[in-house]
Amino acid sequence: MSEQAKRPANPLFNRHVTDIFRRFFFSPKEKTPYRSAFERLRWRNVFFAFLVLYLSVSFVTGCYLIVDLKAQENQLIQTRIEALQEQENIKEDVLYMKTDEAVEEVAREELGMVKPGEVLITQKDATPTG
Repeated sequence: MSEQAKRPANPLFNRHVTDIFRRFFFSPKEKTPYRSAFERLRWRNVFFAFLVLYLSVSFVTGCYLIVDLKAQENQLIQTRIEALQEQENIKEDVLYMKTDEAVEEVAREELGMVKPGEVLITQKDATPTG
């Protein structure tokens, strides 16, 4: 085999790619007191920042959802209380309508019936005919 087949095509290029890979994904081997802003920004820090942001947004959204569900629960409880009160009123009306007093009242007012010996007095309509 020839000498070119045994050696890599461009050893400087391979070393450069390895250096870039180490620079962005791992800590630098030698720490210098002056680093550029881009060197200080590491991928793991960016990932951690996005993770914290995502968890914060999820937490706030969850809190708003819980508050909204509590408001709906309170509204449903209030509606249920009102419905139970209305149900009690209807039960009282049904019990009253089963009494003799209620039957007599309906017969007198709505049907115009009278007891024997009573005289029914009604008011004549004041609308002119003609």
